[in-house]
Amino acid sequence: LVRALEVHSESSEPACCDAACLAIANLGHRHRDNLKRLRDARACEQVPRALRRQQDADGVGAAESGLSALGVLAWLDDLKPDLREGCACEAIKDVLEWHGTSSASVTERAAWALQQLCFRDPQCQARLGRVGACPALVRGFEAHLADNPVTVALVCDAVAKLVFDNPDNQTTLGDAGVCEAVVRGIRVHGATSAVCSDRACLAIANSCYSHTPNMNRLGQAGACGAVAKAIAEHGQVNAGVAEWACTALFNLSHFPPNKRRLALIKVDGLPLKHYVRHSACGHLRRKDNALSVLPDYEPGGAWPFPPSTSCPRQTEAETPLFCRARHRGAAPSVAPVKAHRGGAPPGARTGAAIATCGSAREPGTPRSAEGSAPPRASRPCDPPPRSDGPIVRCARVQAASASLVGAPPNAPAAAAAAAAAAAA
Repeated sequence: LVRALEVHSESSEPACCDAACLAIANLGHRHRDNLKRLRDARACEQVPRALRRQQDADGVGAAESGLSALGVLAWLDDLKPDLREGCACEAIKDVLEWHGTSSASVTERAAWALQQLCFRDPQCQARLGRVGACPALVRGFEAHLADNPVTVALVCDAVAKLVFDNPDNQTTLGDAGVCEAVVRGIRVHGATSAVCSDRACLAIANSCYSHTPNMNRLGQAGACGAVAKAIAEHGQVNAGVAEWACTALFNLSHFPPNKRRLALIKVDGLPLKHYVRHSACGHLRRKDNALSVLPDYEPGGAWPFPPSTSCPRQTEAETPLFCRARHRGAAPSVAPVKAHRGGAPPGARTGAAIATCGSAREPGTPRSAEGSAPPRASRPCDPPPRSDGPIVRCARVQAASASLVGAPPNAPAAAAAAAAAAAA
C-alpha cells in the first residue's frame, strides 16, 4: 500500500491516493502491530506527501482519506515523531487552506487529526501553531459552524487540545477569532446537542486559562451567558456538560468584568451561583471550584456597558441573561458520570442523585429581586414519608368505618369504646 501510494501519488488522478489512504486508515485503526508495520514502511512520510498534492477541487475525497489516515497514525504516540518529521502538521494546514472553507467534511477530519497529534505531545502543539494551522482551522470553523453540531464539537475539541498549556496558541487562536466562533457555535447548537455544549465549554475553559486577553474576548462575546445557558439546558442530566461548564465559569471569573457579568445572571429564576450549587451534577471538585469564585446575585446592580435594545439572549455581554432550565419531567435517579481513564475520578458522584421536578430552593435562601420569596418546588417524584410500624387509625375513623360496613361480632364493646374515645 505504501509503495503504491508513493508511486502513484504524483499522478493527476487522485483516486489511487484516496483508496490507498482509506485502506491505511482501516488497517491501522487501533491496531498497534499494523501501525508499527506502517511506520516501518514509511507511511508517516508518504501520507503527508500525498496529502500535500491534493490542491485541486478533484482532490477533496483524497484529502478526506489522507486526513483520516493521519489521525489513525497519530493515535499511537510512538509514531508522532515520525509524523512531525514527515511534515504532517504542514500537510494539515495546507489542506485546511485549500478545502477547509468549502468542505465541512475536510474541516471535521482535519480537526480530528489535530486532536490526535496534539494529545500528550507539546512539540506537535508548538509546530502546528508555528506553521499557521490555527488560523486555517478557525476559518473553516466559521464557514461551517451553522451547518452541523458535529463540526462544532470536533473543532472545539481540537481547539481545547491546541491551547492546552500553550500560551502562544492561545494568543494565535484568540487573534484569529476562535473565542467569538465558539460562543456562536454553542448558541446555535447547544440547545439540541449536549456533546456540542460539552466540547464548547471545554474549549472556553482552556482558551481563557491564565490568559487575560482571551478572558476579555470571551466575556465581550457573551461566553458567560452561553455557559450559563448550557448548564440550564443540560447541567442536570449530563455530568460532562456540568463539569466543563463549571470549569469554564471558574476560569472566566478570574477577570473582574466577567465576574460582574456573572453576578447579573439568573437561571430559571435562581441566581447562577445558587443554581449551580443545587442543580448541576457532575464532578464535585469542579463544582466546588466554581462556587468558590462565583459572585452572589446583584439585583439592579450597576452595569458598566450600555444597555442593548435587542434580545438579551443574543447580547449576553451587554445585558443580564435570564435562562430557563429545561425540566423534562423528573431528572434521572442516578446522575451519569463522564468516563475517565482508570474509572471514575475521585469525588465523582456515582450514587443516587436527588431527583428534582422543578427549581429546588432550600429554606433560608435569599428572596428574589421583586422582594417576594419564590415558591418552593413540588416534588411529585419523591415517595411520601412512611413509618416503620403499622398504620394506626384513630377511634373516630374506626367507628365510622364500623357503621358503614356493618358491626363486628363484638359490636357493643366496640361502640362503647368508640363513644368513650369520642367523649375524651
